[in-house]
Parts: sequence; structure tokens; C-alpha cells
Amino acid sequence: MKSCRHGDWLRLWETSDKVTLEVTDRPRRLLREIGDPDRQFPTLLTLVGNKSKRLALTKLRLGNVNQCCRRNYGEIHLHIASSRAHRQTPLIIADGDIPTQGRLSSCRKTPSCHEIVSQVTRHDAPAEDTVGIADSVIHRALLTLTDVMCLFCDDIGGIERSFSRLRAWLRMGRASTSSPHTRLLLVVRKEEEDRARAMLRDILSSALREAIAMCFDDISVLVFPTQISRTSQRSEDFTVTWDMFQYQLSMSLELSWQYRRKSNLLFSARHHVELLHCGAIRAMKSSWDPFDFAKASRVHNETTEDLATHIKNFVELFESEEQVTDIAVPLLASSFIFDHYSPGMHEFDPKFVFGSLFQETCDVVLQSSKRSDEKTHRLITSEFRSLMEAETVRQYQTYRQLGSSIDAHRSQIEAFRAVLGRLSSEETCLSCIRRRPETGLQCIHSICDVCVKRFYSQNDECRLVQIDHCVICSTEMHNLFIRYQPPTAAPRILSFDGGGMRGVAEIDFLSELQKRIALPYPVIRHFDMCFATSCVGAGIMVRLCDGWDIESCKDYFRNSARRAFEPRPLQRYLNKMPWLHRLYLACSVILTDSKYPSKNLDRLLRDEYGIERSILDYSQADFMGIKYGITLTTVGNSETVIATNYNGVGQTRANVRSYFPAKHIQGEGTFQDGGLTFFNNPASIAVAEARATKGDPGIIVSLGTGFSELRSGGSFVDRLKAAFCILSDSRLKWEQLLSHENAGQRGEFYRFDIDFEGSAPSLDDVAKMDEVSKIAREAIKKSDTISTLANHLRAALFFFELDDGRLPQFAGGSFSCEGRVKCRLELGSAAFTAFRQQLQKVPSSFWIGERSFPIDFQTQEGQISRGEFSLPIRFRVSNRDEPFDILFDEGKGRQYRISGSPFTLQALIKMQKLEACFGTADHRKRTLNEHQDLRPKKRRRRVR
Repeated sequence: MKSCRHGDWLRLWETSDKVTLEVTDRPRRLLREIGDPDRQFPTLLTLVGNKSKRLALTKLRLGNVNQCCRRNYGEIHLHIASSRAHRQTPLIIADGDIPTQGRLSSCRKTPSCHEIVSQVTRHDAPAEDTVGIADSVIHRALLTLTDVMCLFCDDIGGIERSFSRLRAWLRMGRASTSSPHTRLLLVVRKEEEDRARAMLRDILSSALREAIAMCFDDISVLVFPTQISRTSQRSEDFTVTWDMFQYQLSMSLELSWQYRRKSNLLFSARHHVELLHCGAIRAMKSSWDPFDFAKASRVHNETTEDLATHIKNFVELFESEEQVTDIAVPLLASSFIFDHYSPGMHEFDPKFVFGSLFQETCDVVLQSSKRSDEKTHRLITSEFRSLMEAETVRQYQTYRQLGSSIDAHRSQIEAFRAVLGRLSSEETCLSCIRRRPETGLQCIHSICDVCVKRFYSQNDECRLVQIDHCVICSTEMHNLFIRYQPPTAAPRILSFDGGGMRGVAEIDFLSELQKRIALPYPVIRHFDMCFATSCVGAGIMVRLCDGWDIESCKDYFRNSARRAFEPRPLQRYLNKMPWLHRLYLACSVILTDSKYPSKNLDRLLRDEYGIERSILDYSQADFMGIKYGITLTTVGNSETVIATNYNGVGQTRANVRSYFPAKHIQGEGTFQDGGLTFFNNPASIAVAEARATKGDPGIIVSLGTGFSELRSGGSFVDRLKAAFCILSDSRLKWEQLLSHENAGQRGEFYRFDIDFEGSAPSLDDVAKMDEVSKIAREAIKKSDTISTLANHLRAALFFFELDDGRLPQFAGGSFSCEGRVKCRLELGSAAFTAFRQQLQKVPSSFWIGERSFPIDFQTQEGQISRGEFSLPIRFRVSNRDEPFDILFDEGKGRQYRISGSPFTLQALIKMQKLEACFGTADHRKRTLNEHQDLRPKKRRRRVR
């Protein structure tokens, strides 16, 4: 793509009632002009002026004067100095002016080759206030990274006005939280040198001297060579004067460059331009704080909000103050280094990082410990913050010696393994100490998903991570694999209603769905998140997630339903006497809090899972990449909580009774069947959980257990019974979920249920399971919706990713994008082979708008890449937030969205972390490919 010649970066323009700031992507485009952006460390020279500045640019051979002439009032342009002296250390020049006459450009067409972001900075701004707005922009966007600023006093109205600008910047306070490195050169004519120095001395001795120390490393006066005539222009004195000017400018640049190097603030070109862009975006905000380089580097990888809680949890695992000082503090400090210095991160000074990111957290921990119990207060002493800061500096040296923060943190874990291996927590991941653990290992430990990706090797093609040992205690793991979902794929949700023995209908729905999908692939693997309520619905879900096939699950369900609803001996005897039987049931519920004895379920679950198994333990669900949850209801206030295999928690409220007695879980509370609450349909909980953990779901499937229309009589008892049934009506909950969905939100909703027409069988009437199953099979076979869902799930096997080696390029008023459609099915698997054979029989393709991208397995070039299906796609969109659909067409007369569609560029870039040049939480290394070769090409010499 041909590079444009525009240098536009910042631009103020006004209409009759407002002033607007425009910011372009010019800093990022500078990388194309730098040979090695990761190993070259540029300097930034800011030139403020017009005529004198243009002459200086010409004489010093720093830039294209013609481009400078095209700049209007209130604009700042960026370009790379053309002088060969700056090839090794690129010199970035910010060329701007101050609208001293109160003149700004009116709204005009901005070059179509730059991405533009704009924001109104002031409404009803008087003409004289435009200078103040320009002052604010320069202070916020430029002073943070400028090495040398040349203020050409004659060009902005003379010395008085120049010092007015200086005072305005000083009154705005420090530009960044770091020590200032900017050197300000006041460029004046020779005859005004003495006056300028006198005014500078006055400021240095005034109340503003402290502000100077916060904003500038040095302020000095530099004499501008005066051009008198052509004769003097050719004289030796004139040439020497320009040489002196260039020498002083070069020395100032060198001094600032060396100061930044010693302060660990010498940024690579890639980091430098990203910080410039970040600073400009922040300048648009009405509220503004001094620029923090460390926090700016974490924009795409923010520190954990509840870090203080996790630190406190970790410290409370130890028994004595000595253990905290000798073990907990080194591990915590190492976790700080581990968290911040990911691959791609700038080598900030560790004291600066601690003060910026972790000092406040340590203070919060200390304050909370004073309000805690005696043990915590004793463990966390008043010296906690100073201990943490000193240890963070020591751990940084270890990191520098080993060259990797992962290796450094692993060495600390190994050093304290004897103690750490005996500790465990379900609240805090002990390997990173900043997140809840999500995956239970085959020892006593569990770790978070981020640490799974950090510490263990992964196969990116099938998105599978093998855990061969516990990083905390080093226990060997056997056949433990964790699958993670593609970052751009939308979650697919499956929800099971509660319904006692009528849950057999849900199995029949899934059985028919698997037949319609027509792939040798377990139907449960077409879903990423499953939620169930009641013992029965949960039983179906857990067994499917454990890898059971549909028929085995159905046989198990029939047997377990009969065992669970086995009546007490006396109850069976009284069946022949209806009235006495009802009286017995009433007394039984009152006295035992349940209709059936709890030993039925206890024995059933103990036989299946044993006594020790936890829902967080590793299972086939982890291998398949499925997260699931079961709703429970607390006794007393009837809060609905969620037990999940990813250690997440959600809750709501309802009031009900139970078929089975409540059970007390040591350390957690007393719970009862969650299916007998208003959340008998957990679909809304599943959607909320998906959005909290992954984003908007793409497919939501809800399975019901049947219903019958209510025909309440006129008596109070009948009306009360009808009201109770409505409260637990799954259909009502589903309708509420649909009504609360926004029109523009992603998601296709499917509900499968059966109408019993007459009265519905009782939930515990196991004798009617076959009848319910027959009704369900007949209903689902008549449904066209099941085929639509099957086709949608087939389309959702595909997902889209932008090429990670190249960001979308803006040119000609739109973005040029390159990416690939990939498939969840592993290349060579039976499911992929069958899918491939099916697609070969019909013309299949993907569509973006009116453009089609055929799937042609006969010519595999470009469609099978790095061991996976990968179809390259190129397209254009007008802006980052424009939605676009990618549809899959396999010749069935209708197109279906692939997973995650519709997309926006902004969402894709964020999910894939493509702009995270300072590193990511999972320590993923940035990939470079042939498309990301930003080095300038050699120009051919013209033959004259």
C-alpha cells in the first residue's frame, strides 16, 4: 500500500459555537519510516512557530518545508527528520503553531488516508480562549514525551507572548508523573537575547520555580541566526552561526536522550509512537491527570481490580509474621514483576512501576488488615509497603538476570515449594496471586486460565494446553488437557430446565439435534457454556460434559430417576388409600421438609462420584473446553447461587419449597434444589455469566421439560396454586429474557419445549417417562426450528480472526482488512473429515456483503495452513465500529452467521490484543510475519 505524505496529527478547528480537536493515527504510521522499530530509540523535537521555524527546518535539513507550509493554525504535524545524521537514532519532529490571533481552521475535509478521532473540547469558546485550548493540547499531548521544544518567539508574537505561553503551561502543573526530561529552548533574535534572559531569571526566582522543576528539565535562551542579506547569508559568520545553533540543539537532544536512558524512560520507536497516540487520545478528555507511562503501557492489560483482596487472601494462608516476611513478601513481589514485565513490555524502573501500579494496593491491604481479625492484623505490619517495594526491586534484578519474568517467578515458586505446596485456596490462584482459580488439578491446587496459558505449552491450532505437572507443588499430572475457546468466537449456550423425570424430553431433544447436525461429534461439544437447575437437569448436563454419549446418558437418567423418586416403604403401602396417602404426604413434608428421603439422592450421587470429588476437579468438560454451572438455592433468604466448574459465582432471589430436604455444605452454607425457584429456567443466568466471562453469546438454546395450560378454578386454593405455578413457569422466564435483549445485541435464541395439552405428568411420576419421551420425539420431529439450529451450529464451527501480523490499514477513506476464517474442528479428526466430505458435495462459501469466498478443498493452497483450516479473506469497512457479517452458505437456501458474527474491527482488535504492543496478560509473544515488514524500501535512483 502506497504511503501518504500527510503529516497531520493534531488539529483544532472551530465552528460558530464549539472548538473540536481531531487526532489522527499519524504516530503509528511513522513506524513505516523506521528501519527497526523495536531496537531504535527515537527522540522527539517539538518546533512551535511558523516563518522562523520553516527557515530553521531548511537550514538544519530536518524536514520538508513544503509540507510545513501546508500546515494551518491550530495544527500539529509529525514527520521523521530527513537528515542522515539521525538514521541510527530517528528524530521525530512535531511541527506546530499557536493561534495567537485567535484564528482556527473552519471545518474542512480531512485527508482520507488517516484514521480520525474527534472530540469537542469547548462549547461557546470566545476567540481569545482558542490560545488557551492550544496551550492545553501542547501541554497534554507533547510535553510528556518531547525531548527538546523550540519556541520561536518572533513567530508567536514576541517575547512577552512567548513567556505568557510558558506561564500558562507551568500553571497547568506537571505533564507526567515521571521526572521531566523536556528541555525548552526559547529561540530569540540576537538583539532580544538579554531581555529574554532577564525575563527568564525573573520566572526562575518567582513562585513558578517549583512548577518549572515539575515541567521542564531545563529552560534556556537560544539565539536565532538573523538573515540580513544575500551577501551575509553567504558569509562565513552566518554559516558558523547556524552551525552553533545546530550544535546547541543537538547537545540538548543528546542530554535529554541520555537522561531518559538513565531513568529507564528511553522508549523503542514502537513504544514511543504508541505513547504519543495514547497521550493525544487522553488530551481529548475533559478530566485529565498527569500522564503515567506505566499505566499507559497497561491500557490493554490493566491491573486486577481486586488485587488487594487476593494479596490479603494469600498472606492469611501463613501462620507467622516471619513467614510473611521471608516467604509471602518475596512471592508477592515476584508476582508484581511477573504481572508487569510480560514479553514486549518496556524496561521501566521497578521503583517507578511499584509506585505507579502497586503502592496504593499495598496501602489498601494494610488498611484493611487493621479492620480484620487479630491474626491478619498481626501478619500485615506497618512496614508492609516498604518491605514490598524493596523486595520488588530485588526481584527485578532476578528477572533481569534470567531474562524472563516467567522464569524468574517460577524460580521463586520452586524456592518456597516446601511451604507453598502445602497451601491451597479456592479464592486466589497461588501461582499469580491476582485471580480466582478456574481449573482444578489432580493435586490439592487449582490455577486460573491465564496461568494455564502462561506456564504450559499450547497447541494454537487446536487451542489445547497440556498440563504435565503442577506449577505450585510439581506433582505430575496424567492426561490433563485444557481446551480454550478462540478469542473471537461467541459463546454457545445450552440451558436445561428443571423438571424431574420429565427431563427425559431434554435428552430426546439433544438426540434429534445430533442427528440433524450429522457429524461424528458429541452434540455437547457444540456448546461452550451449559447451565442446569435441579438435580435431574444437572445430572443430564454433567454426564454429557463428562463425555457420555446420548444413549448411555438416557439409560442412566431412567435408572437414576427411579432411584431418586423411590418412595418411603409406608408411602408405597398407602397408595391404595388416596386420602390417607395425601395426609401422610402432608405430614411427611411438614416433619421431614421433603416428599422423598434424602438418602435416595445421597446414595445415587455417592455411587457415581464418590465422596471426595469437587465440581472444580478436572473432568472431560475441561478437555472439551466447556464451562458449566448448576443453580442452588440457599435456605432462609432463598438466594440463588451458582456452583460452577470454573469457580464463578452468580446469584438472584426467589422463594419456594423443595421435593428433597436441604443439604448443608461445610464452610459454604445450607442449600436446596435450585430448580424449584423462579430460576427453574437458568437461561438468563447463563447469558449473564457468558457476558461476564466472554462476551455476548452467539447461540442460546433452552431445553424445556413440558408444560400445560393453567386452568385455575374460582377458589382461593386454586388461584394460589396457579400463582405458584406461574412463579416457577420456565416459559415466563424465557419470555422475560427475550424482552430484555436489546435489538442490536448479538444472539440467536432457540427454545424447545412440549405442550402436554392436557394435564402435565407429575415431576416424580417415573411410570410416565416413556410417554413423555414419545411426546418429545414426535414434537421435535415436526419442528423446523431444530433443523435451523443444526445449520446454525454447523456454521458456528467456523470463526474469524484478523491476521495477527498486520493491523487493518486505513486508506482511501476506509480500512483494508485481512483475516482468516478458521474451523473449531481439528484437522484430521473424524468430525473434520466428515464435515469436509459433506462440504465437497455442494458448493459452499462464505459471504461478506455481496462478495463470496468459495471453499475449495481440491486446491488446498491457502485453505489449510499451519495444521488447520484457514481461508484467507480480504475486505474493507468504513470505520472501526461498522458492523459486518460473515455468513456461511452450504447450499441449503439460507445463509447462517459464523461464530461471533456480526463483527466490528474495534472488537476484533481488542479481543485479539492486536494493539497490545506492551504485552498481554498471558505473556503471548508478538508475532511478525511478512505482512508486518514495516522497514522502508530502498528507492531506485533516477537515471538523468
